[in-house]
Amino acid sequence: MLVVLALPWARTAQATVVDILIVYETGAASWVGSNGGMEGFAQDAVNRMNQAAQNTGLDLSFRLVHHMAVSYSAVSLDKDLIALQAGSGVFADVASARDTYGADLVAMLIDTGSAYGYTGLGYLLANWSGHADYAHTVTSIRAVAIGNTMTHEVGHNLGADHSKYQASGPGPNTYLDGQYSAGWYFAGTDGKDYHTIMAYDSDGFGGYYDPAPLFSTPSKTYQGTPAGDASDGDNARLIGQTKDIIAGYRASVQTAPTAPIAMSAAEVAQTGFTAMWSSADGAEGYALDVSESADFVDFVSGFAQLDVGTATSQAITGLSLDTDYFYRVRAYNGQGVSEYSNVVSVTTAAVDRDSLWRVTEIYIATMGYAPDNQGLQYWVDQIEAGRGWTPTTVAQSFFDQPLVREKYPETQGFGPLIEALYQNIFGRSADAEGYAYWLDELESGRVARNQMIIALINGGWANPDAAQDMARFGNQVEVALAFADYQADNGIVYGDLSEDDQALLRQIGRDVIADVTYEATTRDAAIASIPSLFASLTGS
Repeated sequence: MLVVLALPWARTAQATVVDILIVYETGAASWVGSNGGMEGFAQDAVNRMNQAAQNTGLDLSFRLVHHMAVSYSAVSLDKDLIALQAGSGVFADVASARDTYGADLVAMLIDTGSAYGYTGLGYLLANWSGHADYAHTVTSIRAVAIGNTMTHEVGHNLGADHSKYQASGPGPNTYLDGQYSAGWYFAGTDGKDYHTIMAYDSDGFGGYYDPAPLFSTPSKTYQGTPAGDASDGDNARLIGQTKDIIAGYRASVQTAPTAPIAMSAAEVAQTGFTAMWSSADGAEGYALDVSESADFVDFVSGFAQLDVGTATSQAITGLSLDTDYFYRVRAYNGQGVSEYSNVVSVTTAAVDRDSLWRVTEIYIATMGYAPDNQGLQYWVDQIEAGRGWTPTTVAQSFFDQPLVREKYPETQGFGPLIEALYQNIFGRSADAEGYAYWLDELESGRVARNQMIIALINGGWANPDAAQDMARFGNQVEVALAFADYQADNGIVYGDLSEDDQALLRQIGRDVIADVTYEATTRDAAIASIPSLFASLTGS
């Protein structure tokens, strides 16, 4: 006996593999054209099903083996399901594709014009030996986009049923176990009521429930409460008993996956970017290449056929600023690898080292703290006034200032300056070779202290091996500029402060950059902390 069950909208490598074919009717194909595309949307829907299986603890995964469009316009859920299952007329190609690709299940997406109301219909498994001819579902694409609608209907194909405690179409599946194959309602410890995937969001008796993204099971908790009951709500147990039967509806005829499409990079920064690509039919994972050459004669370290698993994006870090890079990707599965995707080029961002930026570099490199705005603007004005001042002469004038002379007294020699510059610019101690080189240059008089400061900074920006160190330094400069802007915006003038408050401002300048690394999140956090750091300054 076959039973058809419907779903009203809900508000909100494993042992068994079930292969699925996803079909788009005309309206759904049109809608998805501006909502991720057929391939990407289909893979996302299957990914959601796999997440539900994982959340439930099921030894089961779903695999998208093919997607296709048919020249058919939706009529109603029941008529659409009957037509899909019959496999005649326009659906003859669907039946043929099911055999060609070895799909155990067939799921059709339709556009009802809404994500609400009755949004899904599927055949309920009614025989322990299975029924391959009735492994079909129909769901509203708009509902699938934002919830577990398709997961629910496919659950019926596996024999899972609704909650016993809902008014409309209550479980369990009386054609199979007749007891535990039911969805579940429960109260979380957060004070909210929840329903598992196979239970409706409204029980029909006045109760409304938020979605819990798993099948009913007493073995898993959600919001601190078991998500099922061994006797009255354990669809996980039922699915565990039927999954191998369903997976055997068609012999697997998996082929090598199609090639993914590489897309424009996201989050392009000075030392990295995020590579992006589309999902590919039949893919079980992806391998990524990144190179500085368009013909990929060599690769960025660590990015030659990097296995990124099932992800469709990958952060690339540790790169050089203002440099051209190229990436491509291949999909793979147990049958082989795809052709390469198209190649995408991306240029990392360059640093705009204007006078304000370069004077701030000198402050941080020499003193290890973000500058006071009054002093910063003074030195910038000297450079931009056209009187022959440069960052190098500004750096020399620093050594005429009392605070700098106090920090680097001539009686200590050049060693403390070398160590401080390495720490402040690169975030590390000077290596023995570098220390010896600069000490000899300074002691011999071939290089002055100010020249060394500028040479270390410029050399760092030009050295690809120092990219991560300079990303940290650049982030500190950005924080320091925001630090100066805050002073300007709030009328804080260094020369008007007491000596104690001047010392406190310098300490705040140290603190604000202390935890900044090459990661942009640390820069943003430091900038956000500036107002609270200034709260302790008198009159701020």
